Amino acid sequence: MKFKKALVFACAIAIPFAANAAFKDVTVNGTKISAAEQEQILAAATAHGQKRTPQLEQAIRDNLIARTVVLQEAEKAGVEKRPAVAAAIQNARKQIVSDVYLSDYLKKNPVTDAEVRKVYDQQKAQYGKTEIHINHIAVKTQDEAQKIQARLAKGESFQKIARAESLDPTAKRNGGDMGWVNTGALPPPMVSTLQGLKGNKTAIVTGPAGYEVVMNRGTRNAKAAPSFDRVKPEIRRALEAQKVNAYMRDLVKKAQVK
Repeated sequence: MKFKKALVFACAIAIPFAANAAFKDVTVNGTKISAAEQEQILAAATAHGQKRTPQLEQAIRDNLIARTVVLQEAEKAGVEKRPAVAAAIQNARKQIVSDVYLSDYLKKNPVTDAEVRKVYDQQKAQYGKTEIHINHIAVKTQDEAQKIQARLAKGESFQKIARAESLDPTAKRNGGDMGWVNTGALPPPMVSTLQGLKGNKTAIVTGPAGYEVVMNRGTRNAKAAPSFDRVKPEIRRALEAQKVNAYMRDLVKKAQVK
């Protein structure tokens, strides 16, 4: 049984917008929808970039009314008593409680600006001066890589083979085209190998899946490294994820698992 989350602001019921829809308590068939509940949903919407407008306030109210009516009918039908639904509700409760706890952990142990800056400086120092347009096909064994290399030497299409043979899902979709990759993001031996390839020549290198058949489609000067302000949010999110994962690993390590 699959459960799909309803879109919060896409309401199928057309109700005219109010000119000034300040929140107030609403009662629907005896069920109260508080102004505080409406404000909570509005806060989540504005946190994701939406502007507070009378139209948005009205849309929130309309959606909560519609959801309440549907929920009332579902309760009459005994939907919550179904085992699969009860299990889904329990799992959702556990996830929400866990997420809030981890959010509290991050508030008490925040990623500092100094930590973000340190990662940025490290990445900037590793930023290469050139970019290489790479095509690749990922396979498990060296024998497979050699066979593919032989097929390419005979003139078979790189894109066709990548879509059929590559273990990389992205390569299957785009015919093995990795686009322009900064040399700072690649192991030095791979950079040397790629820089030595000309025309349609290929080489075999080790990769995450086992082996990769690679081709250099071109080289160009790298663009300037992105500014600190541009990548700061992304770096912070990555560090927060690392901190949370490390904390969870520590909890699991201390737990008595039988």
